Amino acid sequence: MPEGASLMEQVGDLGRWFAGAGGVQGAAQRLLDRQKRNGLKWAAGLLRPKAAAAVAATRLEPGNFRAGRSTVLCLTRPHFSLDVEQLRKLDNVNWIGLNLIMLGEMQRAWAQPRMQQQTFYQATLNDASCAADWQRMNAFALGVLRRIDHRYPLSALLCANIDYWQAESFRHASHQLGLPFLVLSRENLLTRYDEKLILERYRGFRFQGDAVAVFGEWMREALLRAGAVRPEQIVVTGAPRLDVWNRAAATEARRDCVVLISFADPNYYAPETFRVTLQRFLAAALRNADSPVRFVIKAKGKEDGQMILAMCEGRLPPNVALTGDASLEELLPQARLVVGFNSMAVFDALFTCAPVATPDMPETRAANDSLMFDPHDALCRDVLRFYRQREELDSLLDSASKGALAAEQNGEQRRRLIGRFVHFPVAGSATESVERFVVDRIRRPPAPEGEAARRVA
Repeated sequence: MPEGASLMEQVGDLGRWFAGAGGVQGAAQRLLDRQKRNGLKWAAGLLRPKAAAAVAATRLEPGNFRAGRSTVLCLTRPHFSLDVEQLRKLDNVNWIGLNLIMLGEMQRAWAQPRMQQQTFYQATLNDASCAADWQRMNAFALGVLRRIDHRYPLSALLCANIDYWQAESFRHASHQLGLPFLVLSRENLLTRYDEKLILERYRGFRFQGDAVAVFGEWMREALLRAGAVRPEQIVVTGAPRLDVWNRAAATEARRDCVVLISFADPNYYAPETFRVTLQRFLAAALRNADSPVRFVIKAKGKEDGQMILAMCEGRLPPNVALTGDASLEELLPQARLVVGFNSMAVFDALFTCAPVATPDMPETRAANDSLMFDPHDALCRDVLRFYRQREELDSLLDSASKGALAAEQNGEQRRRLIGRFVHFPVAGSATESVERFVVDRIRRPPAPEGEAARRVA
């Protein structure tokens, strides 16, 4: 379940930042990226903390900065940047950014391998053999923040998780400067397996920042059960990145396509089920070649698209499009039917009125605790259309192609199902809730507009 597998899986963190294409070109790109990472580490070690901080501060992204109002430094990384983008659109607070992955690569110049472990780095904070290394990293972070604060007077720091080793020195430095260290957690529980990982991994970990905002109540309860945070430290705000669906769902769209969301990757736990689904999808496209409906296969990326094309022996019917670039916010509201399994893209489809079909077959049932949507759950059955036989999927595809599959009228049930995972504020948006969460914890008043403008000039 790659889209939902951000939970504790760091495999994709650097990959999404430095990813290259597949094949020989991809291998060459990955080699180049590895050299870039080694170069950051080498340069930081050569320059020493103070000089390295000066270099790092030059990579600041000023975002929507405007003098005379509060400024929050976001330690950015993939996915989290989507939330920051929504906060910038409100344009009430300055949300400036510095890439945390870059900062981590520079800190590798001083961090021992065991200090570079997410969550488990905390055991090294009071280890005498690591003290000098943490001192260098803290000096680096303090130097970065002082340089940025001199030019863009800071009010707070915002990070994407409670346990990034790359952010620990910045947490330490923020407290030295009297700045609140806040977290908008990019992690969110989607399955019972995710919950198990949280409870196991965070046992013994204690968040030492100021406060945490999470997307849903399930995540809040898990962090409290694990003892990672105190009740007064954590609030539920919802996910700013999902506010786009409120706008997309409200937009009138011509429903003229049938969409298959790829679950070809074995990490979705159903590769053979995907092959069957793909075969039926292509067969339906051929049967309905005279229909104006479009058949769209949404791949997860270039390599996933190549895998799917290979399954089709390199040929697709003329009315079938294979894309990895199409925006889900534009594609899903246009769908007469969405077919997928165990992914965030299927979750996103619940914000629309498109019928959603998902397999309930022996292979998918084996996923058990890793299932987002349980076919035995009454609410899931009310909202999704589970198919057990190929013929059931064929019928849904043909009905959608002929325009005989009506838009769903189960909006209330869909919101209830979505609410199991992500909170929706009764009034306003999740983005506004996160902004309030941050603003309420700012202790330092913004610099006067004239003074701030002089610093930036």
